[in-house]
Amino acid sequence: MSKGKHTPGPWIYQPADDHCGPYVTDETNCPSGTVCDLYHFPPVVVHKPEEAEANARLIAAAPETKDAAKAIDAYWTAQFPEGPIERQFPLIGEPPLALWLQVRAAVAKAEGTS
Repeated sequence: MSKGKHTPGPWIYQPADDHCGPYVTDETNCPSGTVCDLYHFPPVVVHKPEEAEANARLIAAAPETKDAAKAIDAYWTAQFPEGPIERQFPLIGEPPLALWLQVRAAVAKAEGTS
């Protein structure tokens, strides 16, 4: 699978209405800018309405969430240039180190490098 670039953020959550389920658009907020549709009206019922709304909100927050995770990683990398390694435990403690690894794994997943 190719590692193309995603639609630039910010992404905007659009609530469901009488004609369609919730969806996410880019900042142009026009049909050609649709990032994701989460239909929940017949004839296609993919998710419960509440679940589709929650999924749309989570998807809409993805670009900002990725940017925040990358900023956290950059901060920690500046503090500890060797990266998240076990011998750093005495310096930063095990819970922050585990969180740093989790942040890196999430960014790698979002960027298709994991």
